[in-house]
Amino acid sequence: MMTRLQSYLVLQVVYLLAAIGYNLCGIWLQSATGRGLYEGSAYVTNILSLLVLVPVLLLGYARQYRGYALGNTALMLLLVYGGVLPHLMRYMEDSLLGYRSFGTWSAAIAINGFGVVIGLLGSYAAWQQASKANTSSN
Repeated sequence: MMTRLQSYLVLQVVYLLAAIGYNLCGIWLQSATGRGLYEGSAYVTNILSLLVLVPVLLLGYARQYRGYALGNTALMLLLVYGGVLPHLMRYMEDSLLGYRSFGTWSAAIAINGFGVVIGLLGSYAAWQQASKANTSSN
């Protein structure tokens, strides 16, 4: 049976694959039609930025709870700042001008919002695991 933390780690991998897939779709649309998912997106940079999550997830899988929790929390704060707020701000500023459709905007918000929530839940579960491990070793 999987622990809560293991479940969150699996869901973070799902998030990572969805986010990379979204950006790959943007690359494909940009090359096929000349118009990506939204104007001004640096899809390759986005994908490379997402890959920073991989070593943090490996810490979680290796049961390095504190390292995972610290790194993951920091990355989730960056994801809010770089992956959720810009899309919300663009909506408030220009009513989705520059996005291919409402669906592409919604998908960006949904994918990154899911990533933030699952990531923070994973960090919380890791802190709990670290506390249990620390208590049982004393």
